[in-house]
Amino acid sequence: MSRPAVTSKSVTIRDVAARAHASAGTVSRVLNGAPNVKEAVRRRVEAAIHELQYVPNAQARALSSKSFHTIAAVIPSIRNLNFVIFVRALQDTLAREGYALLFSAHEFDMGLELEEVRTFLARGLDGVVLVGQEHLPELYAALAQRRCPYVTTWTLPREQDGDCVGVDNFDAAARLVRYLLDLGHREFAVVASLPPSNDRNALRVQGVKAELSRAGIALSDDRILEGAGSIEEGKGAIRQLVAWPHRPTAVICVNDFLAFGALLECKALGIDVPADISIAGFGDIQFAPDTQPPLTTVRMPAADIGRFAAESLLRAIGRGKGGEHAPTVLKLEAPLIVRGSTGRARA
Repeated sequence: MSRPAVTSKSVTIRDVAARAHASAGTVSRVLNGAPNVKEAVRRRVEAAIHELQYVPNAQARALSSKSFHTIAAVIPSIRNLNFVIFVRALQDTLAREGYALLFSAHEFDMGLELEEVRTFLARGLDGVVLVGQEHLPELYAALAQRRCPYVTTWTLPREQDGDCVGVDNFDAAARLVRYLLDLGHREFAVVASLPPSNDRNALRVQGVKAELSRAGIALSDDRILEGAGSIEEGKGAIRQLVAWPHRPTAVICVNDFLAFGALLECKALGIDVPADISIAGFGDIQFAPDTQPPLTTVRMPAADIGRFAAESLLRAIGRGKGGEHAPTVLKLEAPLIVRGSTGRARA
């Protein structure tokens, strides 16, 4: 007797069990990857799933396994190419372990970040990836209430209170300043993007000021030009500082977009880089080697941050299920990449 046709919309786990001559419990164990299923039975179940085009109910599986196999990443912006690389590395690493990645960008709006995390938590999550250490207290409270593991990224914590994968932005900026000082520079300006939530850029500015202070050079507030972090803001900064009575010989930009804008405006104004002025950035994004001249910058290991953050979060999830794992802080290197946009200070 022929079996009745079953459409994928109406297929249930009992239909799969009947086709595979197995129990519904056995089908469930196969779906969840349980090891205690005979190979012949597993093959029959998998064949039945394929034949019937069965699509498991994700929420039901999550309730039974206490795992959604879903991670959320909430990033500041998708306009920064390094964040795109970071998310891709996260996704690739998580996918190899059977986890899906959701992500959103809050554009430095901490209230929006909180709403996004709450929405993700309501749908079901196994963990969250955050960028930076500055977040609303309500966000941490929401994660604690759901007992949702999280890892912070791109910077290092003031004290070890959870998993973190990042770089020492303060030290990286200080190393950049030491390099410029060795080239004879004494007149500096900083082009910064400093929304309250961007602790990475704030630490870079602090590192610049601290290292200059060690050299006996005070960086006054009027020599820190603030903008939104865009190419146009970098252009505008150059237009401002060329009017100063004592024009700086070195300009440090807290990201490569600002530095790229600065290079473009110098070219438009006939300012020779690096003979008249040296320009450096942060990030080493894809176009940095191709600017004219090529940009000196601090490389941010975006892919490594994503990969190690995924691995750290998966360990934290295992710890929540009774696995052994203490919270870890992983510091990655942020090397200075010297190119043609910096040179010896003009006489």
